[in-house]
Amino acid sequence: SRLPSSRIYLSARRCSLCRGMHCVTLGIALVIVAASVASLGTVLSYVCLSELGVLFAAEALLILVWSCMRRLPPCAVMLYFVALCILMVRETHLAASGRIPCGLFTFGDSCVETRCAEYNYFIGFQTSCARHACARFEHQELGESFASGEGPTPWLLMGLAGTWCAFLLSARQMWRWQGGSWETETGNERGLASVILAVPATYGLCAVHAMRVLNVNREDTWQAEGMMSAAELYSALGLYAFHRLLVAYTDCPVLRQRSKADQALWRGFPRPLPT
Repeated sequence: SRLPSSRIYLSARRCSLCRGMHCVTLGIALVIVAASVASLGTVLSYVCLSELGVLFAAEALLILVWSCMRRLPPCAVMLYFVALCILMVRETHLAASGRIPCGLFTFGDSCVETRCAEYNYFIGFQTSCARHACARFEHQELGESFASGEGPTPWLLMGLAGTWCAFLLSARQMWRWQGGSWETETGNERGLASVILAVPATYGLCAVHAMRVLNVNREDTWQAEGMMSAAELYSALGLYAFHRLLVAYTDCPVLRQRSKADQALWRGFPRPLPT
């Protein structure tokens, strides 16, 4: 009579050890990924690149994968989210250091034509010019600066803090959903939900970049408007994902008949361990 109970105890002990090793492995992998993202973002803060071009390319690649595969794999959204994290680390370093990797051209007015404004006179006769004045100016490039003399504004600091909170909350929710089993045969609800979760992070990154660019050069409005246009593009993608997710949730009987554990997972709470 003691043999079955001892086997049950050993099986439970083995399962708990495997679960603990699995958590340790995932934790180590998460630390390695976070360190790699931080290192790559720091290195890219010294490189001149177009954040707008990188973001548009990432969104276009995500749309292309979705169109070709007819379903959105969660790994594609995770790669997009990792790219956002790298760009966010780069923006944080640039905002803190005031560095301008691509340089900022300084312009000034240069006199190209002068004329005499006052003459010297001798015994009533005009002799020579006493003072010259500029008759025509031209706006010319004077030099190039790679550092900003102004520090981050309070609005930029608040934007950085709020965006990092959005990144952490979205990453936490995605991590919790990786162990879920609420996918159906007709769709990929986890991938659709991941697209929606990345909307606040995308908007925050674009807003931080726009504020930093305007803080450095108030005349560079086209780049700020372009970043917000990229955020609007991903917002449209998120709305379409929300539409697909809502249709799958209302039409699929499997999702309508989920257990309480799946409902808790849907709301973002950790799934209870089986007893």
